[in-house]
Amino acid sequence: MRAWKEKILEKFELLQDQARTTWSNLNKREKIILSSALGLLALTLFAFLIKQFSAFLLSPGFSLEANLKEIHHIQYTVRELKDLRMDARRFDRLQMQQSSNFQLNSFIEQEAQTYRVTLKEIKPTRAKSSLAKEKDELYEIQLDPSTSLEASLRFLSGVESALGVRILNLNMKPNYTDPTKLEVQAVIAYSKV
Repeated sequence: MRAWKEKILEKFELLQDQARTTWSNLNKREKIILSSALGLLALTLFAFLIKQFSAFLLSPGFSLEANLKEIHHIQYTVRELKDLRMDARRFDRLQMQQSSNFQLNSFIEQEAQTYRVTLKEIKPTRAKSSLAKEKDELYEIQLDPSTSLEASLRFLSGVESALGVRILNLNMKPNYTDPTKLEVQAVIAYSKV
């Protein structure tokens, strides 16, 4: 290893000697041109290195702004995971609470009372949607036209919050004779989980 280092140092010294002799053989004009070219090359190399270093410092991985965005994204993801964990716990609780004698029509009527919504009609129906499963229990409901949009949405959200209950079809439109009233029809499905 030592001999190898000595050979490299020896060749380096030889190159230095050759460069000195070549430099001394040049006339004054050639020395000025060569010095200017080498100075320009060194200046260009220095400017390039400064540019690369500043680009590195300003790069997205190095900037404080990018790091803050990444922190906010991680915090948002953690909040979403907490929400999903809470939903999973709620789902498990609902599954344990729900007994085998759950009746969809009774549940819908109970939710209507809870949200102070009047049901104009509630009747069993058949699957008219490809979203319905074979063993689903289906009911078609129609709300009283005097029900407000806000109350209707709260009621439908409450119905759908129960385990295994989902809204397959929803039609909401203003009444033709009285546009202040709303006609709401929905098909609600229940499948045991």
